Amino acid sequence: MGPEVEYATQKTNKVIELRIYPGADGRFTFYEDENDNYNYEKGQYANFTFAWNDKQKELSISGTKGNFPGMLKQHTFNIIMVHGKHGSSSIATTNADETVKYNGKAMVVRLR
Repeated sequence: MGPEVEYATQKTNKVIELRIYPGADGRFTFYEDENDNYNYEKGQYANFTFAWNDKQKELSISGTKGNFPGMLKQHTFNIIMVHGKHGSSSIATTNADETVKYNGKAMVVRLR
């Protein structure tokens, strides 16, 4: 869940809530570009991958690949392990299980 924005190209470095639904492994690629032109066709974009290992209760975040002008250098993620009512609402969760500041380097987050 991302922060509210007023227009599609608005850059924000606010917290993104990442919800994990346990019970199986999962994978997701986070993609971003300038959002207002076709420079992505020229390779000006970035992405990184989240990989959830359910058995180990670990979230791996890969290093960022690529870049583009105006790219944010850091993202903050509130990680929520969904169980019962915790994390199941349509609004942001007030108490994250873990908060990480991701600066483009690979990392592993262990959850309980």
